[in-house]
Amino acid sequence: MKKVLMVFLVFLVAVSLVSQGYSQNAKGSRPAYVYDNADVISSEYESLLDNYLRKVDDATSVEIVIWTTSSFYGHGIKKDNQEIHDRDLLAHYIFNDVSLNSIKGIGKADKDNGILILLSKERDSSGGSMRLEIGRGLEGDITDGTAGAILDAYLVPAMQSYQATKDVTFLIRHF
Repeated sequence: MKKVLMVFLVFLVAVSLVSQGYSQNAKGSRPAYVYDNADVISSEYESLLDNYLRKVDDATSVEIVIWTTSSFYGHGIKKDNQEIHDRDLLAHYIFNDVSLNSIKGIGKADKDNGILILLSKERDSSGGSMRLEIGRGLEGDITDGTAGAILDAYLVPAMQSYQATKDVTFLIRHF
């Protein structure tokens, strides 16, 4: 499972290095891996990300889904008729209960090997704007500490640069 962690870390860096000529023949097990509800990812990068995540799925069976939202308020995802505003609860709910293209849950059911990358353009009440939700089948390899290190080393600096410049291309290239 260490290989899964390495693939995930390589993913964070490699996406910025992928060219348009990158092979488009990956299959994957999901109809989509990128749900850009905040409309911050260009169609070119969304296609590159989706294809890369398909290749990760093909090679490892790990399903990595990227979900963006404009805000933790007004996104419309409800549990018990109330919109979920808490970042951690929202990530958990999307990961386990939201039907994404008719598939409920991220990761293979028998392996619980999914990863959700939740990104919001706006911070929540505790000041956070992103969350990694890791399936139980990967928790031995991607611990809370490792997930925090990934956020701190890659996603937080990229988000800070994005918020300073509002250059979405910069964020995606460094994501």
